[in-house]
Amino acid sequence: LNSDTYLIHDAIAVFHDYMEQAAHQHVACCGAELLYPDGKEQMSFGNFPSVLEAFSNLGFFLLYKDYYEKHIRAGVFNYSPAIKKVDYITGADMFLRKSVLDEVGAFDPDFFMYFEETELSFRIKKAGYDIMLLPAARIVHLEGASQDKSAYFNYRKIEMLSTSRNLYFQKCHGKAVALLIKAVYIFRSLVMYCLKKKKG
Repeated sequence: LNSDTYLIHDAIAVFHDYMEQAAHQHVACCGAELLYPDGKEQMSFGNFPSVLEAFSNLGFFLLYKDYYEKHIRAGVFNYSPAIKKVDYITGADMFLRKSVLDEVGAFDPDFFMYFEETELSFRIKKAGYDIMLLPAARIVHLEGASQDKSAYFNYRKIEMLSTSRNLYFQKCHGKAVALLIKAVYIFRSLVMYCLKKKKG
C-alpha cells in the first residue's frame, strides 16, 4: 500500500480469501478499486504501455475512442463490479503472492517512481501468471499527496515520468522501441506546446 492510502473496509481479507482459493493459485497479484476521498473512481489498473498507445495519444484515439479506453490506454477506470483479468494493477495497492516474487523477482531498484509496478507486472505475466482486479475491495488513494502541488506544471514529475517510461520500454521491449516511444512523446510535447494546450 502507498503511504497515501487508507482502507474503508477489510480489503486485505478480500484479497487473501480470493488468493487462497485452489482455483486461483495461478493468480500472482490482485488489487482493489481505488477511490478519491469523495468516493469517485480513480484509475485502478491498466493495459501495458505500447507503441500503439503512444501513437494513439497523438490524437488518433479519437477515431476509436471506446476501444482505446478499454484495450489500449495505460490507465483505466473501473465502472463494473465484475472481477476481471488485467495487465497490471496500479501500484498504490498490490497484493502479491510471495512464491511468485521469489520466482520472477521483486520491484526493480532501477525505477525511482512510476512504471515500477508495470514492469513487475510484465515479468509476472511473462511467467504465465494472472493479475486480477477485485472491485469488491475498495481503497481510498490520496493521489499525489506526497508531491509538491504548488506549481501548475510539475517539471520534476514530468521528468520522473519520462525517465521511468523510457526505462520500462528498454527493459520490456528493447532500446529501439524505447527510442521510438521517446521520439513520439517529444513530438507530442512539441505539438501541445505549439497549440498552447498546457501552461509551461
